[in-house]
Amino acid sequence: MASCTKNNSRCVLLQPSMCIAMGPGEDMFDSTQIVGRMMYQKAKELYASASQEVTGPLAAAHQWVNMTDVTVWLNSTHAAKTCKPALGYSFAAGTIDGVGSLNFTQGTTVGDPFWDIIRDQILGKPSEELKECHKPKPILLPTGMMSKPHPWHPEIVDVQIITLGSFAITAIPGEFTTMSGRRLRQAVQEEFAAYGMPNMTVVISGLCNVYTHYITTYEEYQVK
Repeated sequence: MASCTKNNSRCVLLQPSMCIAMGPGEDMFDSTQIVGRMMYQKAKELYASASQEVTGPLAAAHQWVNMTDVTVWLNSTHAAKTCKPALGYSFAAGTIDGVGSLNFTQGTTVGDPFWDIIRDQILGKPSEELKECHKPKPILLPTGMMSKPHPWHPEIVDVQIITLGSFAITAIPGEFTTMSGRRLRQAVQEEFAAYGMPNMTVVISGLCNVYTHYITTYEEYQVK
């Protein structure tokens, strides 16, 4: 299997070639059927071998949140505030198995004058306040400022949680990195424990209700 470089989303196998995940089948339809069947078989296996019955009351909570105006306390004395959304240069690089078609690279923390000029002329120049808020990410698309023909990025999003006994599902409108998902799950478990429910099993269900793009940790954001 070819090794891939994180910077340009490409793999090297004798000569440079794009690394695209095509799936196990002959085409996308065959691959979808194969993957779906494997997921079903594993789910059926887990269901048949389950050793703990989930019992208890059913509860649910739902909330709309304006993600452009949230105050986050970093510690007892310092707080930060969210702002309008924007997509950075690394977004245009795509992924290892879905590379972008232009010269963007992953992990970009510095903008490009050429693309900045094109962006400013076509989409409008992002405000200095927006640039400062999104640092160190250089802004490629100021989606929070774009509204034609419709808003390009959701600002008010809904989050919800459903519990059945000791089992909780959190519905979040975004795609998590592995570590950000772990931290959210731990934070939710700790919150349950603070209210006298220390043995809750928490499942993160992403891509729910609306799509807000990727969710990362602070450390990942600094380099991605």
